Amino acid sequence: MNQINITLGVVITMIVLVKLILPEPQNNRVLIQEFWSTKTHAGSDYDVVVCGDSRVYRGISVEDIFLDQEVKLSGINLGYAGAGLSNSYIDFALSKFRPDSRLKILIVGVTPNSLTKKAFENESLNEYLSEGEFEVLKHKYLSGMLKHFAPYSLLELIKNEESNYQEDYMDGGWVASSYLKPDSNSALFNYRKRFTSHKVSDVQLDSFLEKMKLVSEQGVVIIAFRPPSTYQMRQLEDSQSGFNEDLIKQKLVSNSITWLDFKDRDYNSYDGSHLNKKSAIRLSKDIGKRLRFLLESKTTVYPN
Repeated sequence: MNQINITLGVVITMIVLVKLILPEPQNNRVLIQEFWSTKTHAGSDYDVVVCGDSRVYRGISVEDIFLDQEVKLSGINLGYAGAGLSNSYIDFALSKFRPDSRLKILIVGVTPNSLTKKAFENESLNEYLSEGEFEVLKHKYLSGMLKHFAPYSLLELIKNEESNYQEDYMDGGWVASSYLKPDSNSALFNYRKRFTSHKVSDVQLDSFLEKMKLVSEQGVVIIAFRPPSTYQMRQLEDSQSGFNEDLIKQKLVSNSITWLDFKDRDYNSYDGSHLNKKSAIRLSKDIGKRLRFLLESKTTVYPN
């Protein structure tokens, strides 16, 4: 028994010494898992829920939406990688509203990708929804300790270089992102390839529009928008994805849903698809200003 205790003590000491010598992992997988698990299994505690794909979870800071709000509201960003605006995903988002909330606001980022059949599978979200009770409790209660033992990638140990892709996992479900060396064209190839196989589907589009109509009729205030990217990305999506922004906007507005227009040139994308931290904060504040206007005027018509 003494030998076991000595061996265990030596191992723990070595681990502590190694952790003291090495820098923190560039991507602490324990904390990343905690972030996604926590927001997926969050309770029904919110007045404002933001949903959409990676342009939403990387591009919307709920805290900055509320920065100048006179009405005290609580919110969460429920964006996921490759998320599709399916009925099940919208229902998941609606489940996060406080049952007794007198004002329920659903903010929806509508992208061409989010209306494809592939996106409607919601693989990323379903991965976290399928977590067992033990996994959820582990992320909730043990991550504070386990984060100190997060593994390193072999590449960062060998190269010991700072990753070009920077992520900061924030409260409220937002991931502030950037490239150390921005390249506004880097995402174009992957999106061009994606839309070769997965285009906006009439079935998925009709499903989304009907769902929005039903949710609006239930008294939920819906604000929809196309997350800004770059002129080149917009041209690519409009020409190859089958996305018709004017039609979608017309259909939503006809059902008393607010549509916000944003100009790509007013924001900066680090990869051609996602906004950098500074622009994400700016977009969030811009949404907050228009939300305040909506609450004050009690109308769904916004000035551009």
